[in-house]
Amino acid sequence: MKKTLLIFMIIFSFSASAQFGLENIDKSDLESLVSEFSGNFNHTTVSGAAGEGMLFGFQVGLAGGTYASPKLKSLAVEAGESKVSEIPHAALIGILTVPLGLTAEFSFLPGLDLEDADYNHMSLAVKWTLTDTILSLPIDLAVRGSYTDSGLEFDQTVSGVKTNTKFSTTITSLAVIIGKKLPILEPYAGIGLVSADGELSYSGSQTIFDSTLTSGNSASSKPTSTHIFAGLEADLLIAKFGVEVGQVFDNTKMTAKVAFGF
Repeated sequence: MKKTLLIFMIIFSFSASAQFGLENIDKSDLESLVSEFSGNFNHTTVSGAAGEGMLFGFQVGLAGGTYASPKLKSLAVEAGESKVSEIPHAALIGILTVPLGLTAEFSFLPGLDLEDADYNHMSLAVKWTLTDTILSLPIDLAVRGSYTDSGLEFDQTVSGVKTNTKFSTTITSLAVIIGKKLPILEPYAGIGLVSADGELSYSGSQTIFDSTLTSGNSASSKPTSTHIFAGLEADLLIAKFGVEVGQVFDNTKMTAKVAFGF
């Protein structure tokens, strides 16, 4: 499984950022970069409002996709590169449903060393399906809260000097999800609020920041955004497949998953 993850991440290598570098970052650049990376890392297991069973159920698998990144694209174009327009994401996922309509979710990827870039990700969520307990409706209705801690580190060359650059973010979200669990398919949609706390920093003799932003070696931003998303899960005996598309921090995130469970 780890080899599969590694291949996936190499295909969409974060080291592309190092091909053109992040330099002369001002306040507007920082806010956009923190929003884009946080939108990419925001929690998802590509799952709807219903739990994995009335009393007990689980699934484990792999989810991955891309998030549109106009700021990275503009920085790349300025540097004569045109390959960077989206940020990839990939993680192991797990979902466990217990009685009272409660479901725990996780999304995790240990630190991966991808030549010039390291990536780590962990998110946890709790979902309560209200229609399994206190409400009786013709559709499924749930609320979900999540916490995410993710980071990216890569080497780049700034004014001829090798510079280690790091991005880290913590993200909290709360969403309301509706869906309908059919014999095979489960369409769903949701809306929520996402808050991020991201930091960009570097180590080296050459700064990556514009002097109007900071004279130090780190800067942070705390953006918030609504999150609108919709998806479709397919349950084929023990095999689970799903796709989800969402809009968060004004850009589009697309994720697909392959999982197994009952």
